[in-house]
Parts: sequence; C-alpha cells; structure tokens
Amino acid sequence: MCLSTEVSLATGTALVTIGGHCARTAWRRNRAYVPLAVVPVLFGVQQLFEAGVWVGLDRASPVLVKTAALGFLFFAAALWPCWLPIAAAAIEEQRAKRKLFYAFAWVGVGFALTVYLPVVARANDGFRVVPVRHSLRYDVSGVPTGVGALGALGQALYLAAVSVPPLLSQDRRVRVLGAGLVASAAVSELVYWYAFTSVWCFFAALLSLYLAFVVHRVPEPSDTRCSANALAAP
Repeated sequence: MCLSTEVSLATGTALVTIGGHCARTAWRRNRAYVPLAVVPVLFGVQQLFEAGVWVGLDRASPVLVKTAALGFLFFAAALWPCWLPIAAAAIEEQRAKRKLFYAFAWVGVGFALTVYLPVVARANDGFRVVPVRHSLRYDVSGVPTGVGALGALGQALYLAAVSVPPLLSQDRRVRVLGAGLVASAAVSELVYWYAFTSVWCFFAALLSLYLAFVVHRVPEPSDTRCSANALAAP
C-alpha cells in the first residue's frame, strides 16, 4: 500500500507467516475453511508485489515496476472477485446460497477477462503507476476494458462480488469480514480516492488477519464428534 517499501514488505511477510499458520489450523480442524484460511497468505503475496513496485520506482526500473504492478493487479482485478465468493461457498451448507456465491465468482471471472487481461496486453503503454501522497495510484485509464468501462456500475459489481458472499455467510464471524470490506471500501473511496486500489487492498489485507480468529474458533474434529454424539444420545 502506502508509505514505503518497508511497510509493504513487513506487512506482506507478517501476512504470509500468520496466514500459513491459519491454513494449517484450518486443514486440521475443517478443510472447508482452507480457502478462507489462505486469504492472508494471498494478501501477503500481493503486498510483497507492491513492495516490488516501490523498489522499482526507487531504482527507476520500469521493468521491475511493470512486472510487480502486474502481479499486484492480478490479485486486485482477477483473483479477489473470484476467490472470496468461492471461499464463502466452500463453508456454506445452503445450496441456494452456494449457487449465489458461485454466480458472484463468475462475475469475478468477468473482471479477470475484461479488466486484467487487457491490462496485461497493454502493459507497455496502457497503464502507469504513480506515487501520490505516499501511496501508489494504478492508472489503467489508458486501457479500454469491458466491466471496468462500466464506471460506477463496474465498481458496484466488484464490491458485490468480494463482499456479498462473506456478508451472507452462514458463519456469523465471516460476516464481520464482509462488513469490514464494505466499510474499508467506503473510507478508501472518500478519503484515499486518488489511490483507491492500493489503499483498499492494504485495508483488506489487514482485515484478513481477522480470519485467524475465525479459523481458531472452528471446533476441533474431536469436539465435532462429541457434539454429534451428544445430540444423538437419548
């Protein structure tokens, strides 16, 4: 995000470390939570890409800036609107809601095809990374895109894809994450509009640490069996 190479590097390293532990815990307790548990790891990698953007800018290396920026934008424009709905669907027991979440994942696929791929195709002249007020602005205005060209409607579709599935999750703790994503998007748009993508991704990365709490509240396998036995007892 904002501030410096050191902030992005430290944030990314912490997220990968904590997320790795979170993923191992989910694997042991309930594997349906693994897609959610690895979200901090993925955000950590995204922040490390942004650290690479800062390094490239400091060293006046256009190649490094472009490569790292494309890595960062892969997460922002392609992965998150697909991954978060799928992760929410993985823990959902209601079939109708799972179908809805998968529908949002297809919206994410639309972003990947009509936003990210055109950026990659025009990587040499279609977008710029500009430092603004200690933050980074990923300017893709030079790339004609499908969903992205919808303006406010495209932003609303993106926000819905990443936040509605967590908001409707059967796990009430996961709903907190969805609410946090909406609130942080509003703050980023109102206060940090000049570097919205970078700042919102940073806020979302910090919010993803909350998933460590969510995963650690998932019952142990032995607890689940004991609960089932207790319910079955006369």
